[in-house]
Amino acid sequence: MNSNKMLKKAVEIILTGLVMLSFNSSSAQWISQYLPPREGMILSIDFRNDNVGIIGGWNFLDDVKGKSFYTSNGGNNWHLSELPASVRAIVDIKFISDSVAYAVGSYNELLDINDYNSLKENLNSINNIYGISSMTGKTFYKGVILKTTNAGRSWLVHGNIFDAYSYLYEIAFSGTQKAFIVGSDQDFNTFTPKMSKSINGGNNWNELKLPVDSGNLSAIQCVEGKIFAAGHEKDFIYNGVILSSVNEGSEWLKTVFSDLDGFTDIKFSNNSTGYASGFDTTRQSLPNSTIYKTTNAGMNWHPINLILDSIIIQGIGVCRNTGSVTIFGNKTIKSEFGFNYNECIAYRSSDYGVSWTSQYISIPESGFLTCSVFLDPYKGYLAGAYGYNKKLTVYIDPYVFHTTNGGSTFVNNTSTNTPNTFYLSQNFPNPFNPSTTINYNLPSLTFVSIKVFDIAGKEILTLVDKKQPAGNFNVLFDGKDLSSGVYFYRLSTDNGFAQTKKMFLTK
Repeated sequence: MNSNKMLKKAVEIILTGLVMLSFNSSSAQWISQYLPPREGMILSIDFRNDNVGIIGGWNFLDDVKGKSFYTSNGGNNWHLSELPASVRAIVDIKFISDSVAYAVGSYNELLDINDYNSLKENLNSINNIYGISSMTGKTFYKGVILKTTNAGRSWLVHGNIFDAYSYLYEIAFSGTQKAFIVGSDQDFNTFTPKMSKSINGGNNWNELKLPVDSGNLSAIQCVEGKIFAAGHEKDFIYNGVILSSVNEGSEWLKTVFSDLDGFTDIKFSNNSTGYASGFDTTRQSLPNSTIYKTTNAGMNWHPINLILDSIIIQGIGVCRNTGSVTIFGNKTIKSEFGFNYNECIAYRSSDYGVSWTSQYISIPESGFLTCSVFLDPYKGYLAGAYGYNKKLTVYIDPYVFHTTNGGSTFVNNTSTNTPNTFYLSQNFPNPFNPSTTINYNLPSLTFVSIKVFDIAGKEILTLVDKKQPAGNFNVLFDGKDLSSGVYFYRLSTDNGFAQTKKMFLTK
C-alpha cells in the first residue's frame, strides 16, 4: 500500500473539539476552463495572483512525459510550457515571486538495452541506482527540481538532487531562499521517505534524518519557523504519521495514527490551526477518510465529526488567515479490483471546519481531482483529469475549474405553497451582466438538474444537481468568468420533465 497522496502523489501507479456537519442547500458553481483534450493529468497548480498561474502533471502516450501549462489571464487561456525533454512528471509547483516558481517531480533516465538487462539481473548488487520499481520499458526515473523565471513559459532543471531520490512529491518554502523537499527512494514495493533542506534557493541540498525508516511522506508545509510533514510509515502494518519540527528538521515530534493507513495532505490556515486528510483502505470494504484538525500548532490532533465513508479525500485547500477550508476527492464504488473512483466531490467550510457545505463538480464519473489553490475565500481553482478508452487506446483529458464565489450557488425555497405543475421561468434580468436569477416550480419531491450550456451545446456549469421537495425555488447564475453571448439553461427531473430556455449575457 503506497500513500503517495493516493492519486496526486502516486497516480502513475494507477481538528480540537467535536463539530457537527451541516449541509447548506446549495450546489457548486465551479466553471470549467478550457484545456486541449488528451493532454494528460494535472497533478499540481499554483497562482501568484488573479492572473498568473501554472499547472503541471504528465501525459501517457508511448511513454510518460511531463506536461505544464501557464496562464496570464486567470486561466481563460492556457498555453503549453517548454520543458526539458527528460521530464517525466511535475507533481508540485510553488511560486515565490511574480515570475519565479519551482516545481518538483521526476525525470526519465534512459538506459541502453544491455545496461537495462544487466540492471534487472543485478538489483541487489547495485547501490548507486535507484527507482528500479519505476522502470518502464528501457527507462527508470529519478527526482528532479525545475525552476522558471518567466512565470512558467519555460522550465530548466535546477540544483543537484541525491541519487537516492526516485521521486519528489512536494516543495515548501520558508522565505525565498530556504526550502524543503519530500520524496522517496523506491525499490519495487519498498519505499523509504526522504527529506532535504536548502538555504540557497535549491542550488544545494542537505538531507535530513527522519524518524520514519519505511513508508512515505508525501506532503510538507512550512509554518512560521515550523515544518510539518504527513504520510505513512510501515512496520508490519501501515499507520498514518505527522511529523513536526521547530528547529528546521534537526529534531522531530512524530504523531502516529494507528486507525489510518496514511495521510494525503496537510495544510495550515494560520500558525496554530491546521488540517490533515487521512485515509483507510484496509478496514472496510470501501475506503473512508477522516479529517484531523489541530488548534495548537500540531501538538494535538483531533478528528472532525465529518462522515466521509466510501470517499477518498485527495487534498485540502486553505486561504491563509481566514476560516475558509475546502476538501476534495472522490466517492468510490466496488469493483473487481477492490474499488474504483466515482464522482468528484468537495466540501467547503468558512468557519474553520465547524460547518460544511457539500459542493458538486461537473466532471465525468471516472474523473478525479488532485490539486487546488485558493487566492482568497472566494477565488480558487481545482484541477484533475478524466481518463477513458477509445479504440483500445487510453486517453486522459486535463481539467481545471475556477470559482469566484467559494464554489457555492445557493438555492432558495421562495414559497411554502405547492405548485400544481413543473415550470421553468425565464431568467431575470435578461439580458444580464454578470448575474441573473432562475426561478422554477416543483409540484412533488424529485431529483432536479439545472445545467448551463453555451451556444455550441457544450455543458459549462451545473447549477443544481440534487433531490428537492415540492416548492418554488430560485437559483443565482453568475456569468462573471464567461464571455458575452447566448447561453441556454435546462431543467430536468427524474420523472421525465425537461425544459430549456435561452438567456443573453452582455458585458
